[in-house]
Amino acid sequence: MREFRYTYPILAIIFVAVGIIGCGSNDVMDPIVMDGEDSIISEKEFRDHTIKAISVTYAGTTCKENGGEASYVAHIVDKYGNPVERITLIPSLINGVKIIEDIGAKSMLSKGSPTIFTDNNMDFISKGVTNEDRLIILPNSLNFRQDYLGNWTIYQVGEHMLSLRETYQGESALRLSYVVGNEKRYIDGYGVAVADIDRSELSEDENFSTDSKGEVKFNVVFDRALAGHTFTLALNAYINYGGSSSYRVGISKKITLDGDNFNQGKGESFPLDGL
Repeated sequence: MREFRYTYPILAIIFVAVGIIGCGSNDVMDPIVMDGEDSIISEKEFRDHTIKAISVTYAGTTCKENGGEASYVAHIVDKYGNPVERITLIPSLINGVKIIEDIGAKSMLSKGSPTIFTDNNMDFISKGVTNEDRLIILPNSLNFRQDYLGNWTIYQVGEHMLSLRETYQGESALRLSYVVGNEKRYIDGYGVAVADIDRSELSEDENFSTDSKGEVKFNVVFDRALAGHTFTLALNAYINYGGSSSYRVGISKKITLDGDNFNQGKGESFPLDGL
């Protein structure tokens, strides 16, 4: 049986029920947890509990031949403050912006098949949006729920509508802040400059996954011309409950690429918990 530890003080009581040793049996039952709210759950249910927050810390920038590599460490915890391991985490970014809306008065994210994002004040086609772009929803003072923050993959573009690949199961969200674009940006005197998530150490079907500390490290590689420029980062985590049922959490924020202090990790913590 795996060791069961807490990393923060919690109002919880753990009972470990051990099978009677005899007749060749040495079975051990899963721990039973009193979670401080009069609920009794198994260890698996405890560890698979809804993600409460995702945070990300900047870990420094390394100078490369033609640019830089910015490192970040994401940390995921549950509502008890415990790290959540083996969670698939998908980082993504927008470097070249086609649309940015602080609070779209007519914007709305709606559940359905497919998930639909609309903004009746925006003409996505005339803005040059294609299915090679992505949508990132940012928190604002009105809307900041984690189930819709972060990245959405565009697969069909209409005049005032974007059809999205990911499933959304929450209530319709209105007046959203959002960015649409991709990894490429044109800079006068340089040309096309690219920033992207480094996936060179992952296999084709592999994603980033949290370790026993609830952490995962990822890098953003970028052309030197982008130093000092901002990009929009999104982190999304998914918990599968079996079958087609899953829970989605996301965070997002605009971040500046470091250009003056290569190789000097600042250890800055970005408040990306979306709460």
